[in-house]
Amino acid sequence: MKNDRSIDSTILTLAGAAKHVARHLANVMNRIPEL
Repeated sequence: MKNDRSIDSTILTLAGAAKHVARHLANVMNRIPEL
């Protein structure tokens, strides 16, 4: 079904966005000196 493919692509897009956000947060945490 085409619907399944659209759902899969949406999941992949969200996963990619999550990876990007996680990497960004990791960079920010590295910049913040330990409390």
